[in-house]
Amino acid sequence: MRKYTDRVKQRENRRKKYQEEKLDRTNICGVKDLTPYHAVNRMIRQAKTKSDNNSQYTTNNDH
Repeated sequence: MRKYTDRVKQRENRRKKYQEEKLDRTNICGVKDLTPYHAVNRMIRQAKTKSDNNSQYTTNNDH
């Protein structure tokens, strides 16, 4: 019989496997530069709002 901790470790490893690579918040010189970070967040927000707007028009109204 397996221990409880084995399942916990499996879940942690699965999360690590499917985790996306995150952007660095510092540039080459080590100075904090959030420009690319904010740009990606803005693109994600725009994609979400666009999909939300499209989903409101795809309702099925059979009258």
